[in-house]
Amino acid sequence: MRFIADATTNLNDIFGTPVVPPGPNALYKGEVTDNIALLFAFIIKIALGLGGLFLLIYLLWGAFDIINSGGDKENAAKARTKLTNAVVGIIVLVAVIIIWNYLTGIFGLTQKGPGGGIQFKIPGFGK
Repeated sequence: MRFIADATTNLNDIFGTPVVPPGPNALYKGEVTDNIALLFAFIIKIALGLGGLFLLIYLLWGAFDIINSGGDKENAAKARTKLTNAVVGIIVLVAVIIIWNYLTGIFGLTQKGPGGGIQFKIPGFGK
């Protein structure tokens, strides 16, 4: 029993000192609110980029279908619907970006970052 009691008193002797695994350096520097703002900005950029990529693929898919419709009115109508939906999606995505930039500018949630990028400011106390 004495061995178990000695082992539990100092776990670092058994398992060694824990080492933090490497990760994205930008998220570990500075204050917590800055790190959350960086993470939030990264998520927004990825979401908008993926939305644009999916819209481009859908637009090309509609164009491919209209080329391959071969004069069939039903297939051409389906392809035109895809093209219309893709264009409407692009308009909505651009509108979302414009509205987002406008609202975050009004409420003071963004500022110009280094290199001309946009940097989010999370409201807090003490600053």
